[in-house]
This record gives sequence, C-alpha cells and structure tokens, in this order.
Amino acid sequence: MFKHGQLENLPRELDKCMLCGKCMLVCPRGVNTRAVVQNMRILLGSTSYERRVSHAVGK
Repeated sequence: MFKHGQLENLPRELDKCMLCGKCMLVCPRGVNTRAVVQNMRILLGSTSYERRVSHAVGK
C-alpha cells in the first residue's frame, strides 16, 4: 500500500505484477487492474523488464 506522495518503491512493486488478471476477477469495483499496471509502467518508463529488453536489443 502506498501513501500519497510515496513513490520511491513503486517501480519495484509494479515489476512484481505478472499481468495475469487474477486480481481483476476479484476486484469488487471491476477495476481493470491489468491496464492500470501497464499504464503506470509506461508512465514511469523504468520497469526492470523495459531495462532488460532495451539492453538486449542494444538501445
């Protein structure tokens, strides 16, 4: 859980999500959590997955 303004660990926590969609199935509000995580990763642009991919392709 994050408090307002606490973002230092956010990229690491987002990297833990495997985008399986299971949390979306049990969300009482029907939030598309998969899309939320994907968009947050794009906005931060600093996920370890993106760093690994960019390193592998030589960017």
